[in-house]
Amino acid sequence: MRALLGIASLTLAGCAQLLGLEQTTFSPGDAIPDATSVCDGLPAACVATTGRSICGQLFGTGATADVPLRVTDPTGATCDAANIEGPCGVQVTALPMASFFDGVATGEVTGQIDDCGRFTVLDVDPAIPEVAVRFSDLALTLQPSATLVRNRVPTIGIDQDIAGYAVLLTTTQEWATQLGVSPDNTSSGYLVRYTAQGISLPNEAVAVDSGSALTNPAGTIPWAAYFGASAFGAIEVGAMVTSTSGTALAVLPAGPFSLEGFRQGRRCGIMGLRSVANTLIHVIEVDC
Repeated sequence: MRALLGIASLTLAGCAQLLGLEQTTFSPGDAIPDATSVCDGLPAACVATTGRSICGQLFGTGATADVPLRVTDPTGATCDAANIEGPCGVQVTALPMASFFDGVATGEVTGQIDDCGRFTVLDVDPAIPEVAVRFSDLALTLQPSATLVRNRVPTIGIDQDIAGYAVLLTTTQEWATQLGVSPDNTSSGYLVRYTAQGISLPNEAVAVDSGSALTNPAGTIPWAAYFGASAFGAIEVGAMVTSTSGTALAVLPAGPFSLEGFRQGRRCGIMGLRSVANTLIHVIEVDC
């Protein structure tokens, strides 16, 4: 039986610019789109009839950062239960952000994923302005993760091109090794991307609740570490601001708190966030 996440053998075929949260465009790693493939565009399953569907793409992290998560020979078909190769081993659900933070399943909707790593959660209640899309696996090789979809339009339609991130347990261990801490320190927190006009933003520092940039060492909450040129790839040890990928790992108290980006003369932030035990949460900070 093939391993759940044979990411290392995946290609960058069909990598296209993604539309980020809050209708902000970005491209993981600012990669250049290549030849047409069966994985281009929205999956056929991405439709809306009675609600507002959420559709997006799973990406790798760590050694496979910026790489779309796909099977070796994708066809674009929806995964069946017997197939656990690559993205087909990932379970996806969506629920109100409030339920997610409260640790309950109220309003949760089960989604589906295809062998290109494109996920779809159909007809989520459009009256819910903020939704968490969760990713996990039965084989327990993934660190549970989620992407927050914010400021949704309250009409029937599609929230499309949302980025999700598959984080292997070995990746959280690698991050911990890079930082000189135990893996439990990198298994919870926020995977943050800072953007301005839809472009990943370097030289941004993580801040909380209108405070100064976080300077605590890794393992002393609240603390932050910054990734290099690849989004959520390798950590730049000793960095105090974002690199060209505009990405950071922020480990914060239980909350609620305002997660912010800070540089001289400018600040952006998302209010009302909370930490979730044993879960890495992806958010995009816009207009930083």
